[in-house]
Amino acid sequence: MYTAHVRSLRRLLVAAMVLHGCATARPRRASSRVRHGTSATAPRPLPGCPVRASRGSFEPPGVNPVEAMGFDLGHVCALLRNGTVRCMGENTHGELGPARRGRIADEPVTLAGMTRTAEIAVGRRITCARHRNGTVRCVGSSEGGQLGTNGLATPDDEGAFVPVQNLSRAVQLSTSLGTVCARVDDGTLRCWGREGEGSAALVPGLRGLVDFDLEGVFHGCGRFEEGSVRCGRFARPVAVQHVTQLDAGATHACARLDDGTVRCWGFNSSGQLGVDDAPADSYTPVDPGVRCVTQVVAGGDHTCVLRTDGTVWCWGGNHFGALGDGTQTDRSRAAPVAGVSNVVRLFAGGGTTCARVEEGETWCWGQSLWLPGHLPPTLVHPREVIW
Repeated sequence: MYTAHVRSLRRLLVAAMVLHGCATARPRRASSRVRHGTSATAPRPLPGCPVRASRGSFEPPGVNPVEAMGFDLGHVCALLRNGTVRCMGENTHGELGPARRGRIADEPVTLAGMTRTAEIAVGRRITCARHRNGTVRCVGSSEGGQLGTNGLATPDDEGAFVPVQNLSRAVQLSTSLGTVCARVDDGTLRCWGREGEGSAALVPGLRGLVDFDLEGVFHGCGRFEEGSVRCGRFARPVAVQHVTQLDAGATHACARLDDGTVRCWGFNSSGQLGVDDAPADSYTPVDPGVRCVTQVVAGGDHTCVLRTDGTVWCWGGNHFGALGDGTQTDRSRAAPVAGVSNVVRLFAGGGTTCARVEEGETWCWGQSLWLPGHLPPTLVHPREVIW
């Protein structure tokens, strides 16, 4: 399995590079991990940093705020606090569930088979959910074994909710280009999908994993318990230390450090690293100069951070308005997003950025093809969306 898995990762690496040429044309998946706030280390107080000023108005009764979002070429999903999953977009292969298979959902629909969900991973023709009991279920295309059902689901069963086989105690989930992986509570990684096994199989040699992401050209960035960060199928060390949160986009990756600063590495074609001139070595981290950061998210070719004062700052590719600055002009330096404040969580994928505010509302900007509300295709300013 391991040889097949490595072959798969190499092919996915090439495919991701090819996709980068059209990354700003359509939204791509967002990794379900740190964007969903499931595995990042809780930030410690940062001396000298401004504090978010509460408006004194918290979530009203009955509000079911968004805890996570996942983006793909054909559909977008949101995980709500009550553990339900709502999606909209294409459903050719049942990725939105069996009830609407073959039809496009232009309004959010609830995935009936996904309850008590702790995390979602949205990928190519597939939606996966990690449940609170550590099991994982995927729905959508069975191509390449990405449902992980070991033959229990066939193309005729697409859209059925079948548990991933040989997997329990999962604590983290990520998918990219036909491969799905889950981190288990013992720090190991199990994967299934394209050219791999039809059920979750252990990836040999990986131990002590505390955070990971399959997204983008690195196809496998991980943070390990001894403090190291390795990318490129988890094999190549990245010169960054004291990392508390890791997130990968389509063409780059970023890490939040324990002092509230950020380091980014990868491609810089749209200024997504936050510097004008990046080193030729894509594994050399650079400092985009932002401080007092509590969360960083990497989209297709843009980056955003949440600061201690509840403001959002973005830089990089802006073809669809993902920087929220009222323009569609790329920018390599961080600038604040106007029109949204008191933010408590960020989500990003492809050309889209979303933020959840203290009152429980979700605001989005950028590419809005599969966002609720019949919005214009491009949002250069934040707009509220209701799932």
